[in-house]
Amino acid sequence: MNTNYVNWVIDPNTGTWGGGPSENSYEGESATLSNGAKSVSCTGCSGTKAAGYVGGSSNGIIKFNSVSSNASTKTTIRIKHENGDTSQRFADVTVNGQTQRIAFLPTTDGNTPGSSTLHVNLNSGSSNTVQFVGVSGGWVSDIDRIMVPVS
Repeated sequence: MNTNYVNWVIDPNTGTWGGGPSENSYEGESATLSNGAKSVSCTGCSGTKAAGYVGGSSNGIIKFNSVSSNASTKTTIRIKHENGDTSQRFADVTVNGQTQRIAFLPTTDGNTPGSSTLHVNLNSGSSNTVQFVGVSGGWVSDIDRIMVPVS
């Protein structure tokens, strides 16, 4: 019987799947918030809060410092977010100086987190940074948390 894993890995030799690597979780409301970004209430979020007001006219910024990895490697960061709009929102996400643009699809409402992913290069240790900013004055989805594989 298969289990519905949150993250999973396929074994190409057997065609079976199992749980993926363990993850460190970093809460949006605990990150460094600046230029108008602030903690907002979110009943469906872990800790019942998220980082909101990112982007927009004040160019709000959320920055996760001291993000850990056990190895220097390319990996996938999962981003739990809330986008109560009917259209997607965008962010420029900079990880260790490399910037990518990602989209956040609409979620059920402003309190039910959805998921987006980001493929990044992390350095071994806890010196990694992940920063979210808006695109062309637009708002970024509220960020509940990021989940980073341990290795």
